[in-house]
Amino acid sequence: MLVITNPIELGENIDNKDYVPGIRVKLNQKTLINLEMQTVNEGNWVERSLCYLCRAFDNLNRGDDYINVRPAIHIGILSFPPFPGAS
Repeated sequence: MLVITNPIELGENIDNKDYVPGIRVKLNQKTLINLEMQTVNEGNWVERSLCYLCRAFDNLNRGDDYINVRPAIHIGILSFPPFPGAS
């Protein structure tokens, strides 16, 4: 089963960062997948994609056992090399 969920994560207050990944998918009620397409290199791809992945991986609720954390995958479709100096 594939479910596309709302990709916008608003900060809890005005000082928090809002995250807007391209598409967020829940696969088989377990695995979380972020799909991001980027055509302009803003110079922050590595850090931004890592933030998106960490937000998805942080999916436990208070009292949950760490063994129950759901897998998280971040897929970037880019029109530029993702790492500085790569070609």
